Amino acid sequence: MMKREAPKLPLIIDTANTKERPITWQLITSLFGAKTEKPLKYDSIMIKLSLSEFSRIEVFLDDISDSTDGEYSITFIGLTSILLADFLKQISIGIPLKNLADALMAKQTKYLKPVQSDLRQQSINRWALVESKVPEPRRKYKIISFQIHLKALRRLTVLLMDLSNINPDFSMTIEEVITVLLRDFVHEIRTKDHSEIMSVFVDWLSE
Repeated sequence: MMKREAPKLPLIIDTANTKERPITWQLITSLFGAKTEKPLKYDSIMIKLSLSEFSRIEVFLDDISDSTDGEYSITFIGLTSILLADFLKQISIGIPLKNLADALMAKQTKYLKPVQSDLRQQSINRWALVESKVPEPRRKYKIISFQIHLKALRRLTVLLMDLSNINPDFSMTIEEVITVLLRDFVHEIRTKDHSEIMSVFVDWLSE
């Protein structure tokens, strides 16, 4: 059975593997271009993901390939490209920016800056709710480097500026947004029906 190949180029590409052209190299034409052909259209960024989260995503992608007898195959970088493209698409269809700022801040707190609230006695008759950062558990991490298209960088940069103007408390980097998208996806495949999520990707790839 032959593998399906999409006819378009990806939003992001793996800096360590630019010569290989898996199915997810080719996705969304309007935003992408190949580094080997137009290197100036990309810029490098790096994110950090725990090894356990990275491995869980890899297992999910293996399951898609196995369940379709290898007809559909997605790389980690390809998945990241899909998630980021979907995120940008949601913005383009007009999601309210205030709602988006609130949602991203909540996920930032959940995945990147968890805090805990404790009642602490300030004086004999006074107590106050004090927030403190939850210590990050000791984990092994994987640093992932890839190239992101400058069009996507510009869109994300402008979006983050708009969100900070709407909510002065909002502060996120592009790297944090991508990390949140990936960690949120890990949460989805951990807590929801694995086969249903796989079906969504297979249906998308078969279009």
